[in-house]
Amino acid sequence: MLPAALLLAPLLACNPGKSGGGEDYFGDWACEHEPWDWYSDPVQAVLEADEEGDFDYDPPGALVTGREGSYDFEDGDLEFTSRYLDGYYGVEGRAEGYGTVFDDGDLDLLYRSVFVDVLGEESHTRVRVERSGCSETSKSWAIEAGDDLDATPTEDPFEWQLEIVSDDRVEALSQFSEDGEDWTYSRVWTSDLVTTTSFETSSGAAWGQTVMQDDGTGTGSQTVLGDEVDATYTIDYRLDGSRRIQSLGTYAGTDDQYSSCDYELSYEGYGDGACSFDVEGDTWDCDITITPDSCELDCGGNGTYDC
Repeated sequence: MLPAALLLAPLLACNPGKSGGGEDYFGDWACEHEPWDWYSDPVQAVLEADEEGDFDYDPPGALVTGREGSYDFEDGDLEFTSRYLDGYYGVEGRAEGYGTVFDDGDLDLLYRSVFVDVLGEESHTRVRVERSGCSETSKSWAIEAGDDLDATPTEDPFEWQLEIVSDDRVEALSQFSEDGEDWTYSRVWTSDLVTTTSFETSSGAAWGQTVMQDDGTGTGSQTVLGDEVDATYTIDYRLDGSRRIQSLGTYAGTDDQYSSCDYELSYEGYGDGACSFDVEGDTWDCDITITPDSCELDCGGNGTYDC
């Protein structure tokens, strides 16, 4: 866990002892690899800063259309706002905190990350980042808008261990236990601006992968093994946050099909489509209707069911 807030604050507020913006600020890199021209990172922003620490630039790729903010070379204060591609379900991303972006690329930062979506809802996250050389630890906690950034969290964080493995690749690993299962998540960022996230459980009961492009679209697949039915999901992710979901259910441990569904789901939580079920040798064709509060299967003469 993090040190108490009184110990943390002076540590993070340290002065790197060097001023000047952009490339003039940095010397020899602590990591032998340099992904800064494509990898979204505080170092990238400071490389774009002027002598006063202000930056306003268009990051690589399509999704983030602008990033504007500042880094105080004396006090270590960091803040920025990210703008997104028109049609994206995110309206704005903000970060505000403090610490040190060292002149060798190392990091020691604490900040609040805020994501604002098209529904006007904000999600706030407390983020603690420490990087030495090519290795980084990133911890995050879900917090409320009014929570004190320096308050010591009572909950365990979601933690990534990251490694810059080349100029073109950054890898991350997270392992944790939940509901009696050991979970492993991995994430890979590459210089073609593709982000691949995979997960699996130690029991082998669930696994999946999501591949996101930098235009806000992507594809994913998930498999969950159940006591009675095994289910596989194929997902298309769209810029506006909507998804097309196709699922296939088979009787557990067999290839015998039990169900198949194909439906659309909006970012707001509304959707519709069709499902087919094998029920004791009969085929039931059903319409599926989804709202944020309900999911209903209308199977005609075979009845209506919650799903």
